[in-house]
Amino acid sequence: MSYCINPHCPKPIDLANANNPICRNCGSQLLLQNRYRVLKQIGQGGFGNTFEIDDIGKTKVLKVLTENNPKAVELFQQEAKVLSQLNSVSHSTRESRQGSIGDCMSQLHSASHSARGS
Repeated sequence: MSYCINPHCPKPIDLANANNPICRNCGSQLLLQNRYRVLKQIGQGGFGNTFEIDDIGKTKVLKVLTENNPKAVELFQQEAKVLSQLNSVSHSTRESRQGSIGDCMSQLHSASHSARGS
């Protein structure tokens, strides 16, 4: 299944979008950077939404900022730093998870713009 992260999508959960690269309801990309498929929303906070994503068979987490202000970006970066420190407990964990943090950081800009429809 694919979940559309465009906040203006009239039907973000649509079983007919299961394998589509583009949302049939609003035209937004469902396959982010030709790699990440958003499966479901798992959280919503003061400055962002959190999604479970599939990264070519691996489950990861993507956070998309919904606030376009310096404080929100600062908090996001602090959160990523803390997660990175937690993931450095073991070498194998660091190798498997730091990529997902980096992926999330690199997704921040493009996913935020996709979600706003720009």
